[in-house]
Amino acid sequence: MKSKKTKNPVHELLRNRWSPRSFSSEDITDTELATILEAAACAPSAFNKQPWQYLYARRGTQTFEKMLSCIAPMNATWAKNAAVLMFGVLTKDFDGGRTNLWAEHDMGAAEMSMYVQATALGIYGHTIAGYWHDPRNTVDDYPGSVGFDKEEAKKLFVIPKGYEPYDFLAFGRLGAPELLPAEYQEAERADKPIAAIETFAFKDEFPKA
Repeated sequence: MKSKKTKNPVHELLRNRWSPRSFSSEDITDTELATILEAAACAPSAFNKQPWQYLYARRGTQTFEKMLSCIAPMNATWAKNAAVLMFGVLTKDFDGGRTNLWAEHDMGAAEMSMYVQATALGIYGHTIAGYWHDPRNTVDDYPGSVGFDKEEAKKLFVIPKGYEPYDFLAFGRLGAPELLPAEYQEAERADKPIAAIETFAFKDEFPKA
C-alpha cells in the first residue's frame, strides 16, 4: 500500500488514496458499490443541485465492453481489468435557464467522496478524462492525455437531456504492477509526492510576482 508522506496528521484515508492502473481479478460486492455511490451524494454542491449522473457496469458484461470501446487504447489496456467502470455525465443547467458555473467543481467533489469511501473499503479508483472531438483541446495540446471519445460515448449511450459526457471512473482492488504493460510499471511503483503547503497556501496575502 502506498501512503503519502505528510508533515501533519492528515487522515490515513486521504494519505492512502491514490490512482492505480493495476487492478486484481477480485470483484466488488453490491453493498460496496452502493456505498461508494452513496458517498457521492454526501459531497457538497452549489444549492445542493448534485449535477452528476453515473452509469456503471461490471467487468464481463456487454455494457462494460461498450464503455471500454469508448476509452482510448492506452487507457483501455489497464481499464479492462477494473471490477467496475462508471461513465460520468454532467449538467450545467440551473433552474430558470441559468448556468451552473460550479458544476465541474461539484462533480470533482463527488468523485473525491467516492474515492475516499472506496479507500475505506480497500478499493481504489482512477479517473479517465476525455478530450477527443473537443475543439478546445487536441492531442497536440495534451500529448498522451486523450482519455476517451466523447462523441462515441454519445452514440453508444442514451445520455439524459441537458447532460454531457465528462469522464470515466475505474474501480477495483489493487493488482500487482507486473499485470500492467511495461510502460506503466515504473509509474505504478513510484511514490506519489504531494505539494508542500507553502507552495499553495499563504497567510494574509499572495506572494508578489
